[in-house]
Amino acid sequence: MIQKTLSTILFSLVLICSGLAQSSLSTDRLTRYDAYFQNEIDEGRLPGVVTLVYKNGEKVHESALGYNDFSAKTPASSDQIYYIQSMTKPIITAAFMMLYEEGHFFS
Repeated sequence: MIQKTLSTILFSLVLICSGLAQSSLSTDRLTRYDAYFQNEIDEGRLPGVVTLVYKNGEKVHESALGYNDFSAKTPASSDQIYYIQSMTKPIITAAFMMLYEEGHFFS
């Protein structure tokens, strides 16, 4: 359960970061992401979500919603340390896409 939740959170963060990097930063969009995550928490699909967005080296958004520990009802905090597994997949995927964009896979 925890691994699936962490995977969902990481996937969501990748989508947020990639969407924001490709366009100008919109506070309305960030507000909609927070509302989406709050709805997921309210519906019981996620125990909590912590997001942090940097753009051009500056922190532009930080949010902690839901719980760090659902059973103890400990509120989410942005300074919590999380144990993250299986992080090689997004790193390898990003490296693969960079090589692809440089044309290394064409004959």
